Amino acid sequence: MPEVSDFRVQVIQRTGSETQWPFTIERGNLLCAKILGQPVVYFSEQAEDENDQVRVAQVSVNPFDLGFGNLGDGGLVKPDMSMKERIAAMGPLLTVGRRLCDQPRGTAIGPGEL
Repeated sequence: MPEVSDFRVQVIQRTGSETQWPFTIERGNLLCAKILGQPVVYFSEQAEDENDQVRVAQVSVNPFDLGFGNLGDGGLVKPDMSMKERIAAMGPLLTVGRRLCDQPRGTAIGPGEL
């Protein structure tokens, strides 16, 4: 299992032109960690303080991950999207998240740099 320091984190938010935003919140964290040598990407809420419980959803184009892996996301992924719409919406975020995983620990990444 990855340690907290193994994750790379980037703040992302929905822009006005994004019609396929797959989440119920407008802003959050894109996270990536290598698990068993493969990059795994997540989206999470931003915590208000260190004691907050945050909702987390896996970012994937695998229907199994999107259908069953995110059952415990607490409503973070829009429920009214078809599987086809979810895959299309998650694809670009997955690509960005995988690039994030390749960054050295501690790198500060600005908007649009990935």
